[in-house]
Order: sequence, then structure tokens, then C-alpha cells
Amino acid sequence: WCKPCTEDLPALKEIYAANRAQGMEVLGINVDTPDGPIKEYLTEYKVPWPHIAELKGMDCPLAINYGILSVPTMFI
Repeated sequence: WCKPCTEDLPALKEIYAANRAQGMEVLGINVDTPDGPIKEYLTEYKVPWPHIAELKGMDCPLAINYGILSVPTMFI
């Protein structure tokens, strides 16, 4: 449902594939609500990296502690 996330996904998957053998890892943090479509999204778009579910939306501790105000937010 996150259009910017979906638009960035092909480039991120390409970077991940090119650098994973050198130790790069991607970790997805899902800040959707419990009834959100994350499982279907990950399957449909064949997202290869692990995910953590923080199902309290933008009020979850990770979003608050890292100052995440919108999605997508990326840290490298």
C-alpha cells in the first residue's frame, strides 16, 4: 500500500543482491497495524530480507526511538 516503498523496492533489491555476499543486510520494520496487508505484500513482491513487525503503527517504540515520522524511512 506504500507507493514510495513499492517504487524503491526494485533498486533496494538490486543493491541487496549485489552486496549481500559482502555482508550487507537489510531489515524491514513493519509499522503497520495488525490487520495490515504486510504478509501478502511480502509474498507478492518477493521481498527477500527479514522483517520485524511493530504492529502499533507509528506509535511503536522503534518509530518513536528512531524519530521515524513517515514511511519509507531508511538508515544505512
